[in-house]
Amino acid sequence: MALRIRGTHALTMDPALGEIHDCEIVVADDGTIESVGARDPCSPHPGPVIDGHGTIAVPGFVDTHRHSWLSVCRGTTADLWVDEYRRFTKSVLAADVTPEAVRTAVLVSDLEAIASGFTTVTDLAHIGRTPEHTDAVVEGHQASLLRAVLAHTPPNGDGGNWYSGSASTHPPEIRRLKSSDQFGPGTLLSLAMGARPRHCLSDGVLEKDVALARELDVPLIYDGIGAALGNAAPRRWSGEQHRTISQLAARGLLGPDMCFVHCNEIPDDELALLAEHGAGLSVAAEAEMLCGYGLPAFSRALGFGTTIGLSTDVATYSAPNPFSLMRAATSATRGAVASQAYRERATAGVPPLGVADVLRAATIGGAKAIGLGDRIGSLTPGKQADVVLIDRTAINMAAVNDATAAVVLFAHPGNVRDVLIAGKIRKREYALTGSNVHSHLARLETLAAALATSAHPRAEARRGGDWKF
Repeated sequence: MALRIRGTHALTMDPALGEIHDCEIVVADDGTIESVGARDPCSPHPGPVIDGHGTIAVPGFVDTHRHSWLSVCRGTTADLWVDEYRRFTKSVLAADVTPEAVRTAVLVSDLEAIASGFTTVTDLAHIGRTPEHTDAVVEGHQASLLRAVLAHTPPNGDGGNWYSGSASTHPPEIRRLKSSDQFGPGTLLSLAMGARPRHCLSDGVLEKDVALARELDVPLIYDGIGAALGNAAPRRWSGEQHRTISQLAARGLLGPDMCFVHCNEIPDDELALLAEHGAGLSVAAEAEMLCGYGLPAFSRALGFGTTIGLSTDVATYSAPNPFSLMRAATSATRGAVASQAYRERATAGVPPLGVADVLRAATIGGAKAIGLGDRIGSLTPGKQADVVLIDRTAINMAAVNDATAAVVLFAHPGNVRDVLIAGKIRKREYALTGSNVHSHLARLETLAAALATSAHPRAEARRGGDWKF
């Protein structure tokens, strides 16, 4: 029997429906949205009902890029630039992470995502050192009941050369995953390719990776496209070889089945190409500023009409919840514009990034960027019923004058009251359902302590900004 959410204030993110006060959302038995509209207080309401009074309903938030296994390493790179992070977490820690640790870390990462309001995450799983590690990632996602896009990514620490002038095409294991029954219709898991930028590859490999992804009919997520990279910036990020987007376009390969992450320092002509070819942009504003990637490309890309989503990146730097991401994107973009205006003795004008733009990126924009815009991202009849109810009566939300501003600027994960994924209740009255969270957390703490003990003796003290392994 249909489930009804009655009396909520809905931000549908559907242009045809807009914002609906005193809204009723009807969820069909198959987990899709049956109807969305103004509540009729006189109509009968058979079946289960969720009282939505005092809440703001939004589509489930979408994380377009994270590395879920790194929840076991939370905060370990807080004071490192990203080039040091890469060496420390991938070369040192990854070598000691067991499949059991990966499974637990992914599961806890997903449960935290649900608790904070994410209903979909894209996991660039670069921990697949063995088939057992890859299977552990899949098992962690399956156990959590979160909607997940597994972007199979070449591993680090397996002894292979995948990221430095590599002549190897994408690992063939992606074919094994594609042929399994764990992905696709009827499941909450879908498959993508975590693709490598041009500067990681030898001639011809970029094209081969794209050909493989399109043969398998999976989208491509490119991580680390154009960013400052902390101390390594002058040495590693210059020249035509880093213009991955331009090279894909020149070869007729750039398309809407691609999403690009960390485009902080790419030139405007490449951002324009993304919009022209319908490709997506993933902005991880909080992580990008903390680790040395630079300021996010949000407002520049928005000016070209690029499809934009938000992302966490890694829990070693950033808080993996949608509210931190939205505020970081807003603050960084407006702050950069204001500083530039001050230096030029000019007026800043209208803020280049509105709260509606940011909420759009966190929901329907992110869904479109990873190729799921026809299924999720808005409260539209026929789409999957991924719904988040946010408590608007909490002290930090009281006196809501603008519901969009309240969600983007004032809400936090503790305000997330209820979460539905594919019509199933995964969080109810502030508590996750169907999972022994405390036992999973205890196991993660044990694994994290063991990992720190084994990794620490092999990492010398940091001096002068260098880690030596």
